[in-house]
Amino acid sequence: MHHKTKILITGANGYLGNCLYNFFKKKYHVVGIDLKNNFNKKIYKCNILNVKKFNSFLEKTKPKIIIHLAAQSLVDETINKKRYYLNNVIATKNLINAMKENNLNNLIFSSTAALYKYK
Repeated sequence: MHHKTKILITGANGYLGNCLYNFFKKKYHVVGIDLKNNFNKKIYKCNILNVKKFNSFLEKTKPKIIIHLAAQSLVDETINKKRYYLNNVIATKNLINAMKENNLNNLIFSSTAALYKYK
């Protein structure tokens, strides 16, 4: 990869997303999306559940690599299961479908113990 390679980071305002954003911006063209606004103008407010907006964003930015970190990571008894399912499962399916529609093939998916079931 050379310095012109564009990387999109989903969940770019989270701890890991922000660390990776700052690490990669030294060598690559990095853009990020997150549900929340941030002081960083290269991190855009975009919800992956909004298929039309997200697809449009991918069309405009044309990233070479997507690092998918957007998720709802806290798991406890009080969690809203529907919101958890939408933000983790449906959002990731939307991401994959949008990648196919935009002919994008390079995805790095990171996850946490939040994927494991309780025993």
